[in-house]
Amino acid sequence: TVAAWSRLSTNLEKNADEVISPDEQKQLLNSTEIMVATTSDSGASWTTKQLTDNASPDLAPATAVGGDHAVVFWRNVYTSDTAYGSNPDNLTSFDTKDTIYFSRYDGSDWSDAQMVYNGSLGGVVGLKTAMLSDGTSIVVFTLDRGSSDPENSMEGYELAYRVVQADGTLGDLVVLTNDEQTDSNPQVITADGSFILGWYSTQDGGDIRLQAVGANGQLYNGSSENAIPASVKAISQEDALNINSNFQFAKQSGQGVDGLTLVWAETASNADGEADHRVLYGTQLCKIDGTMYLSSPQALVTLPDRTLSNSFSAWKDSSGKISAY
Repeated sequence: TVAAWSRLSTNLEKNADEVISPDEQKQLLNSTEIMVATTSDSGASWTTKQLTDNASPDLAPATAVGGDHAVVFWRNVYTSDTAYGSNPDNLTSFDTKDTIYFSRYDGSDWSDAQMVYNGSLGGVVGLKTAMLSDGTSIVVFTLDRGSSDPENSMEGYELAYRVVQADGTLGDLVVLTNDEQTDSNPQVITADGSFILGWYSTQDGGDIRLQAVGANGQLYNGSSENAIPASVKAISQEDALNINSNFQFAKQSGQGVDGLTLVWAETASNADGEADHRVLYGTQLCKIDGTMYLSSPQALVTLPDRTLSNSFSAWKDSSGKISAY
């Protein structure tokens, strides 16, 4: 098991009622470093290590484990003094650097940090990772490539990925989408020896798009036995299906694509048509005679009236039961 987090290494020595200045805010952000902890005895003991030591922000770590191997990907960013000085709200604009680094665990120690994306194609909005049992990993992330539509700043959001072999060899950087839709909330999971990518797209009024990727970064499409349908609506043939952008995968350990579950949160309205509470829905991919089907979406958790969820985490145990925090 691996846990990773960002830690502030600067102590400002201020009283509770003292205001933090813009320069101090930047000092705090620049002091963030990536920490990682591993355990192999069900949490009885942990080994902790600091993976970064620099003067720029290290943020948003994502971890994955495969056998005795593990990996952590994170964002290494920086905001120029010029951009920040003109507007303190630009603290997270990251106009100078917006890159992704990673470190691998070989069963005994962590490797030196290595860059996997240099920021040349746009800013990073979100990232996820997964790892096969042989130590091959993938980082899937949303790029902000800019928008020409002032009313839709997310129009330039596109999905990208890169595979990293167990020895640290980098595969090709692949930008998977290039359209006028918003492609966001990247998710990835392993199944049948390949990576299953999912992301939310605004196409067709909102859909979860799917793509299978091989261990060498190759796309599985068409007649390939590893190919999967292009999206949830492509499987269900139900255009009226209401799909929310906040979704996750859930599967049993060792399970293939057959039985892979998607869980998402929807906002339910009250009698007056106002947003009132959240409901977690689930649907399952089913493979019958070589054809993929989608089970009818079911309400898994209905929160009380006037209660919304900011985030959730869903998983599937060995009996096939779906649970969520």
